[in-house]
This record gives sequence, structure tokens and C-alpha cells, in this order.
Amino acid sequence: MPVVLPRIADAEPPTDTLHDWAVFEVLIPELGEPTVHVVGYIRCDGEGRALSPVQGFDSVTRCVATRSGSVYRLAGIPGMSSDAEYVWSRWRRLWSVTVLEDRTRWLRAEFEAAEVQRA
Repeated sequence: MPVVLPRIADAEPPTDTLHDWAVFEVLIPELGEPTVHVVGYIRCDGEGRALSPVQGFDSVTRCVATRSGSVYRLAGIPGMSSDAEYVWSRWRRLWSVTVLEDRTRWLRAEFEAAEVQRA
């Protein structure tokens, strides 16, 4: 059964903006339970980033809040850049990650539904 991500409201302002993003439900042996992570590219830093476990999302602002307390805005359409793919690959090896499910389509659909409701 997929990890349920609660909606968040009135989150802190975003720490950074991720472009070329994707969302995955994974199992990290050290954590012992499935978690959801976002990987993407931060243009202002010129680097890919894999986020700590996502605790919730705001479909109106297109933001995700992580377990570490950071908030990221997900910009544009999903799809990983080569930098993001490189970071994701290294991060998976470092943490012995098993990818359980690609949740990118699900989160994109949540964002699109919020846009329709606002229109």
C-alpha cells in the first residue's frame, strides 16, 4: 500500500525551487519503512538534489515539506535532468535504496487538479 502523504496548508516559504523533478516511494533499510522522496535540479545552485523524506504537500503552491523541515517548490513539469539522475543514482546506491513506486504522475495529477479548481 502506498505511503499516504497528507496535504499541508500554510507551509513555511520554500527553501528552494526544484526543476526537472520526480517523486519516488522507496524503502531504505536503515529507516525500515517506505518513505517518499523527491529528486530534482536546483537551477540557482546548478546541482541535483535528492530530498529527505517528504512529510506532506500543498497542491495549490506546488510545495513539499520534508522531514528535515525544509520546504521546496516543484516548478514546471516533471522529468529528471542528467544532474538529477546522477544524484538519484548515487543516493540510491549510498543508502541501498529499493524503489517501490514512481509517484511522479500521482503528484502531478494533484497539482493539476488544484489548478482546475482555482480556474
